Amino acid sequence: MSNVFSLLPGQLDVTFVVGDEVNIAINLGQSITGYTLDSRVYVSSSSGFAGGGSSTVTTVGSIVVVPTIQVVNASTGSIILSMIETQTSVLSPGITYRWSLRWITPSTSMTRTILAGLCIPKAPGA
Repeated sequence: MSNVFSLLPGQLDVTFVVGDEVNIAINLGQSITGYTLDSRVYVSSSSGFAGGGSSTVTTVGSIVVVPTIQVVNASTGSIILSMIETQTSVLSPGITYRWSLRWITPSTSMTRTILAGLCIPKAPGA
């Protein structure tokens, strides 16, 4: 019999239209009073060049967008993760992105990725 210990984050894939505003309501189910929250969208893989006819190769691991995090109710862990139109417009449907949400606990300063997933921009009508 084997035992497994896992600290992997919850999985949440996000799909949206390039150039649209994105607001994701998330309830973490616990108090986040005093916590620091951080979110990033980064390049996971690239099959060539950046979108829009650019000749610049996209670097895997590059942070492309830093979403805004609004704490709605710290005592219940209710937040809204947002990207505005100018942020989603820089994402290319031809590149694979991932996103993550991390917190730093107030008492121990422990950093942990709590949610992560694919960030999937789509062309209008796709």
